[in-house]
Formats: sequence, structure tokens, C-alpha cells
Amino acid sequence: MGVAPRSPDGNAVDAATTQIQVSLALFSREAVLQTCHRYTGQYFVSVVRAGDAEVLIGLKPKAPGLALSSLASEFLNQLLDQQLRVELTEQTKALRENIVRQAFVEADLGTESHIADRSDTDAC
Repeated sequence: MGVAPRSPDGNAVDAATTQIQVSLALFSREAVLQTCHRYTGQYFVSVVRAGDAEVLIGLKPKAPGLALSSLASEFLNQLLDQQLRVELTEQTKALRENIVRQAFVEADLGTESHIADRSDTDAC
């Protein structure tokens, strides 16, 4: 009788689980977790550290009949998309903060003007 394959955390891995090894040197922890979250609707997801710079992702279908043949490729495409989103968010952080700050400044000016208008009508 053969020994069931095990993940780095010691748990048995069955044939219905797709495993994907991801380098944390290429992908951020945030991108990995965001990608995993996208799959939690249809799959049980596990994330296990597989050394200092890698994680092992396990995806097991919640329902029978879900296609596994292209699952790893689809996951890696989604991971790339998430990584780019993380990087763009960081690159545009200062711009977004300036836009929000300006919006609040304009809103404050409008509120002060509105309050001043009210004070004028209350005095009459």
C-alpha cells in the first residue's frame, strides 16, 4: 500500500487537490492572499509556507465536477493580475491620497460656506 502524498504542513493531499507552488520573491503575500480569496467560493483553499521564499497553495473543489485540468494555469493568471493591481496601487498611492485630500478640502469649504449662509439667515 502506497503512502498518501503530504503537503509541507504534514496534511495528506488527495488526488482532487491541485497544488501550486508560488515564489514569494516574484509575488507579494498580499497578491497571493487576494488570489486565494477569489477561489474560496468554489474551492477549499489552503496556504502553507514551503520554505523561506515559497508558499504551496492547495485548491480542492467544494462540489464534484469542477474542472481541474486548467485550474493551476487559471490561478497563476489571476495571481499575475493581482500582483499588477498591488503594484499599481502602490505606484498611484500618492496621487489617490492627493485627490481624496483635495476632495475633503473642497467639501470643508462648501460646509463652512453653507454654515456661514445659515448664520446670516438666522440673524434676520
